[in-house]
Amino acid sequence: MVLILGFFILRKLVSLLLILGDLFHCDGCDPEAVNHILDCLGPPLEDSEIDLLLQPFTFDEVQNAVFQLSGDKAPGLDGLNAYFYQRNWTLLALILFMQS
Repeated sequence: MVLILGFFILRKLVSLLLILGDLFHCDGCDPEAVNHILDCLGPPLEDSEIDLLLQPFTFDEVQNAVFQLSGDKAPGLDGLNAYFYQRNWTLLALILFMQS
């Protein structure tokens, strides 16, 4: 009985592996599709635009972003919603900007 059950489980496992192997299999990419996607992205960034994006955030930028969020929306990955950050902004701003 145990041998039959083991054989049955082994067959199911092999079938599953074959399905997963086909699921993540790729024969390469279609160059035409890649070019179509890249064309939709628009022109690349200029050096001056890249430099602007690499600048550190200012205190005012972060404060404006925090207070523009709706406080009662779903929490972030840390489990805290925007209201928490708005309500505790004085302390959080000190912590965030003392490190920079």
